[in-house]
Amino acid sequence: MILLRRRSTGFLLLALLTACTQSPKSKTKEGEISSTPYMNPFYGSSELDTQKAAGIFGFDTNATPNTFANANCIGCHSSFAGVDGIQTLGEETYRVLGCFDSDPQINARGTLACLAKLAIPSNGQMADGQPIPARTFTDEELKTSLLALTPKDLGIFAAAAGLSTVEKIFNTANMSSLFTEWKAKVGMPYGRNLLPDQDALLLVQWYVSGLTDLEKYVLHNGPDVCRSEANTFIGSKIKEHVTRMSLEGEGWEFVNLARGLTMFGCSDMDKSNCFQQKQDASDIFPTQNDWLQTGVKGQIRKLHTFQNSTNYWIRSSADGRFVAAGGSPSIVVDLLPKMQGKEARINTVKAEFDPSFAPDNQSFMFQGQSGSRVCVQTLLEGADPVTIDFLNEGCSKSNLDVGLYQGLGNNLANGDIVTIAGGFQSDSGDSVFQEIAPLFSKSSDLTVSTIRQSSASAFEKVSQYTIPTPFHASWMASPSQILAAGIVSASTDSKARHGGYRLIMLDESLSKKGELPSWDDPSTASICTGSGEKPNFSFDERFLAYYSYDKNSKKLSPSESSANLFVVDLLGDGKPVQITQMPKGLYAQFPHFRSDGWLYFSVYDSKNNTRFVMTTDAVFKMAL
Repeated sequence: MILLRRRSTGFLLLALLTACTQSPKSKTKEGEISSTPYMNPFYGSSELDTQKAAGIFGFDTNATPNTFANANCIGCHSSFAGVDGIQTLGEETYRVLGCFDSDPQINARGTLACLAKLAIPSNGQMADGQPIPARTFTDEELKTSLLALTPKDLGIFAAAAGLSTVEKIFNTANMSSLFTEWKAKVGMPYGRNLLPDQDALLLVQWYVSGLTDLEKYVLHNGPDVCRSEANTFIGSKIKEHVTRMSLEGEGWEFVNLARGLTMFGCSDMDKSNCFQQKQDASDIFPTQNDWLQTGVKGQIRKLHTFQNSTNYWIRSSADGRFVAAGGSPSIVVDLLPKMQGKEARINTVKAEFDPSFAPDNQSFMFQGQSGSRVCVQTLLEGADPVTIDFLNEGCSKSNLDVGLYQGLGNNLANGDIVTIAGGFQSDSGDSVFQEIAPLFSKSSDLTVSTIRQSSASAFEKVSQYTIPTPFHASWMASPSQILAAGIVSASTDSKARHGGYRLIMLDESLSKKGELPSWDDPSTASICTGSGEKPNFSFDERFLAYYSYDKNSKKLSPSESSANLFVVDLLGDGKPVQITQMPKGLYAQFPHFRSDGWLYFSVYDSKNNTRFVMTTDAVFKMAL
């Protein structure tokens, strides 16, 4: 899935796509209760005819003529031919989507009220100057607000204004006389016959489903960089920083070592002696070394098997004891009981997405309906499972307002939590099965926030600044928060492609300059991989890990593809080294380091719909 909007609206789409979009029962036309659950009709699937949808939108797809009704969105709105215009269209689209999440046959008026509220500006007044009604609309207020809507307010839903499904909502709400007037005002294409139901529905479903295959059709003016590995560049200031963090021992790996941080699964302070424990003569953490790439030194061990589904990435604590995953609900797995041959302890978190742990092993963050919340890590250390609802002592009491897909680290000087968040290309881990060209717009940016623990049970945001990062997104930060790595949305001949990873040194002055360093500046690096997702730094900041899907010219089933882990040594030549060789149908994903250099990652088994947490020592053995 590709998210083309700014991070500020990113949570809405993710919440909508993962929320329950059905009610347990729906009323039939005759008022009887149907056992068929209601589903939001605008959610699509991976089986959509994307070529037809793109043609309806107005892209030249080489499809057979006259097989669809061309809305020609691009013909009237030329900006929609590029990434920026489509991003703008998306800002409104996902607000409208939620209005159809409840069954309109049961609550048709509520659906219309949801749409009507989109017309209310932030100045607290209706279009006619009257105050905004509190929670309900009178018939006249509802009519006034619905007619105050413009096509822009509805995003791509303007092309679906004439749907019989929408007309039925007006009829059920006893506002059938309003439908014709409303449709004429907001429906697109303006001044022409609106799309037939089948084509309008397909167009919206394509948009809502993440615009699959968009990179084949959209014009993109991203930078023409990193055409091959030979274009890899690592600036001298980047190398100097990495040398200080790793070879000179200034990074978080060495800070934690000096503090005596005990690493999970290790018999002593030697990181080579880890995960070798046995129970009844059997390995507690069994090996899976056939997944190691040929010629790579080291081992792979299985730490945990998830019994429930997960959302998006998986992250672990700096000491490796806790592994967290988003979901409904989210969980934090305590691996410690496994050392005594028991089941892992499962802590429940009332959040949905993006678990992250601070590199000092003191706190963790989740994202969800309660916003961005941070808690002290000691909450997870008790003998009994806990439920984190953010009313717990030691959790932030309010939303810290950090964008989704955040990178999290600690300031080496004072321990403050620092986060970065910007645009992103999302991957749930069980829906994307091949490499997709990233699509990030010229208006992309990156926000850096500092969060301070003001007391034993309070966290507050103390500063924030924003850096423009045109055509760069999916940023992750190093544990020290001095480096950041993002994916470049490059292009050649106006077509999007993966432009590798861009490294920058975080500096508030970049926000004042209004631009990133030049491509050959000593304070930047370009790692030309040609593919990859979710970069992650080691605690000594020497290694950058990522995962990459197979490249295929056509869409494949999950059993026909795979994903593998790669690592780049920033003190070396910058060329990626493949760590795993996963069989078809198995996907190594979401790599992240713990403090001593062991690399944790998850493996999705598409055949059995199962996810494992694995670890390997292959990366730090590269440096020995």
